[in-house]
Amino acid sequence: MWAQNSALIGSQCEFANAPVNSITDPVLPHYLRSGWHCAIGDANPGFGKGENCGKCYRLTSLSNTGTGGTPGKKSSAVVMVSNGGAGGPAHFDCIMESFKDITGASTGIFDVEFEEVMCENMAGGPVVINWADKNAYYCKMMFENIAGWGSLKSVKACLGSNCKQLSRFAGATWTGCPGGSSSSGISFELMQESPSGQQSKITCMCSGLWPWATGKRCTCPTNFAGSGNTPSTPSTPSSPSSPSRPSVKCSASAANCQATKCCADTSLTCYVKDQYWASCKKSCTPGIDPNDDPKYQLPWTCDVLGVAAIAQSSGGNPADPGGSTAVIIVIVLLLLCCLLALGGTLWWSCTRTEVWAKFTEFHDEEIPPGGAATGSGEASDTTKTTVARQGAAPATKRQKEPDWRGADKSSRRMNAPQKPGKLKGQWQLDIDA
Repeated sequence: MWAQNSALIGSQCEFANAPVNSITDPVLPHYLRSGWHCAIGDANPGFGKGENCGKCYRLTSLSNTGTGGTPGKKSSAVVMVSNGGAGGPAHFDCIMESFKDITGASTGIFDVEFEEVMCENMAGGPVVINWADKNAYYCKMMFENIAGWGSLKSVKACLGSNCKQLSRFAGATWTGCPGGSSSSGISFELMQESPSGQQSKITCMCSGLWPWATGKRCTCPTNFAGSGNTPSTPSTPSSPSSPSRPSVKCSASAANCQATKCCADTSLTCYVKDQYWASCKKSCTPGIDPNDDPKYQLPWTCDVLGVAAIAQSSGGNPADPGGSTAVIIVIVLLLLCCLLALGGTLWWSCTRTEVWAKFTEFHDEEIPPGGAATGSGEASDTTKTTVARQGAAPATKRQKEPDWRGADKSSRRMNAPQKPGKLKGQWQLDIDA
């Protein structure tokens, strides 16, 4: 059997086969580039024609000792299906990097529990590649970097109004495109099904001439929903009563900020790792980041995307923000001060500090630089107040930052997987002599 990541080229799922012919091409999901993938057996899950290619499973070792007494240290990891031929049901034969991470050993047979989960941190859209020669009446298409549940249930291709359902050729490749040529491109409708049977679809329009030359690629603008992924359009319309999201949502710390190009924490910067991943960090040094999870330790470019997020107020009345009323009050106070000044005794009591104190007491909004805060210190619906120590100057009121915690949770951590039931099986890694 195979044990090194180079064996990805030639595997039955065909992800790294020609015309990609590489194990480092960024078009490959990070699981495949970093060695976190496995072959599966004949059943449960079975390879079949490749229906499970690209799916992700969480494997959890149940013992610190293999079935033959091999010493190890039990752990777990999420891996992607890349090949068949592991033999028998409920059997995983994994690349060395992932095998060591799960078992703490470099060989042997270990009992595990496994469950199908969403693929994590799949950045960027699906990539469609022509695997065959340029031919208007024959195609063999590869669909790489499929997020969500990792594989496709069906594919439909359209040349204008001429549409046709493709059939799985082998592994992750499909065939049966509509015949003919086109100068306006070809579109693909990709459909995915979760373990519970829920379906979702995305559409990918690829412009230009059809048919394509061998190796021609087209990147879809959106991917299936999942942890760290760009969300897709669901196959069923959302409820009209569902609340709409804000038009701008900056990314949380450690989340993928490639799409938002901004960070919710304004002290962080959105740095680029590669064409599929960018993250909000304090600082970035080009190259490998030793703080990254070992299975994701690929070089950072450290290019900067966008600017720091700007806190936005969530309240207020846009029709009458109160600005005109505030101006009138200030003018009246200034006139009163000037009248008092004619008496020659109270001129110095009419200072800018006093005027602004009166102004802010009447109209609760942010104090400009140089003003002194007074008043009750109670927070309105759209502001917040920092409580100062007794005897210290009251804290300046600041605009309340939008609360994105609920919106960001799915991008920071893997979504809770569908669990049709945990299955116990055995898997083995054999090392080439």
